[in-house]
Amino acid sequence: MKQKLFLFCGIPASGKTTLLNKIKEDANLKKRSIYFINFDDLEKAYKEFSNEKNLVAWHAAQNQLKLLVHYLITGEKENHTFIEKFCRINEWKVKSFEILCIEDNFYYESMRRPFKRMARQHQLGYQEIYLTPQPLTTYLERNSKREHSIPQQVIKNIHSKFEYPTTPIYFLENQPFVDQFDHLPLQLFPKHTSIPEKHHPNEVHDFDLASRKQLKTLIQQLDNKDKTLIALWNQERRSLLHLLKTKEDTSSTALLDHFIRSCYQIQKQGLY
Repeated sequence: MKQKLFLFCGIPASGKTTLLNKIKEDANLKKRSIYFINFDDLEKAYKEFSNEKNLVAWHAAQNQLKLLVHYLITGEKENHTFIEKFCRINEWKVKSFEILCIEDNFYYESMRRPFKRMARQHQLGYQEIYLTPQPLTTYLERNSKREHSIPQQVIKNIHSKFEYPTTPIYFLENQPFVDQFDHLPLQLFPKHTSIPEKHHPNEVHDFDLASRKQLKTLIQQLDNKDKTLIALWNQERRSLLHLLKTKEDTSSTALLDHFIRSCYQIQKQGLY
């Protein structure tokens, strides 16, 4: 049976979590092997694990999400202490799921691209799920009634930036939920050849932008703007960018995670 990867995408307060909870209940009743990853839960767990805060934690958690999905698909370990712990808590076993559901905003196409690439590489069925778009006022009203609401400006920003796909959009808004998984049209990819897929120019560009943003965040958190430390951080960033451009089997996700860890290591050990 082909494993399947579904991304649940949408603006905050669009109803993703409510829908996923209903699907989870249905899956438990029918004893289907479906794993559910909620990015907010993962980010909260990562903050507790790492003691990182704000944007640093968010960027790091985004990378942990990609590494987690890769780990569940392949079982490959690369010193992922947090990921292994997160899997134990959720009682997930590698390479044992039937369907993997990931819930996040995914408002930029570039946020979805790494998961589509993983599906292609590892021969998984793939589909993006969107809830029916609503007026901005609907999201703002729903958010104001939530127990843990987020700033309204965040919803306005995401609403204005959301990049819907040009391909047909599929919705899971009618019961029975789980049964629809078996009838959704999936993107199925040809068998992976032994020739590594070259990095798309956008992937290099995305890493460049993400690492620059991460570097800016780290600098802002410095009490003492040490020029030598900043120069070393930037040197590390450039060397990883060069590595991504020149080695086809290099993961941009893993490199960004490595960059974040390296920066903290350089600062912690006083390697400057």
